[in-house]
Amino acid sequence: MLLFILSPAEISAGDLPDPILYQTRIQTGYSKERGYVTFGAVLLETDHNRLIEVLSGRNAFPQWLLNGMGRDAAVENNLKVSLDSVELPEPAGLCRIGFTLFITDHISITNRKIDIAVRKDHNIGLVNHISYRIPDTGIFIKEGGYHVYAMPLGSGRVIVAYIFQIRLARLANSLFNKELYAANIEWYIRKILENSLSFL
Repeated sequence: MLLFILSPAEISAGDLPDPILYQTRIQTGYSKERGYVTFGAVLLETDHNRLIEVLSGRNAFPQWLLNGMGRDAAVENNLKVSLDSVELPEPAGLCRIGFTLFITDHISITNRKIDIAVRKDHNIGLVNHISYRIPDTGIFIKEGGYHVYAMPLGSGRVIVAYIFQIRLARLANSLFNKELYAANIEWYIRKILENSLSFL
């Protein structure tokens, strides 16, 4: 079920790259029970089936997913994490992301990997649901997931809502406050959206 409605106050098409027609402001909240939750929505002028194919087709992820997200981008944008590599391990459905966590300007934890389960779930009416589930990784993440809901509106338009929820483990949680975490995750969500749309 789509959780967001685009209002007239959203950014106009003249301010946005193709194929985005409108988008909401990305928002991040925090609670002790759920951890961090980030959400937003976009209205696209694109083919719905092709969009679902790109977002759920893990075999093509190495071609587009992490473009412009390495160490140089992290340093340039003052990010605490850089996403460095993407692999497709067995079994099918997994996507392995290599990352670096920057503790200070001179100390970092490198060559860490996390397996994300990519799944195209059953439709909810006209709505496609794609989930990217993140397991407990011990010292970094307790649990997490990225959920994308896409619904065709006709005339070549698609509304897409997304929610990213994560509970950080003690080490990672000690490195972030809400503002710093929001700056990091919202930058990455914008970049992944940009990369996916460039691959349509």
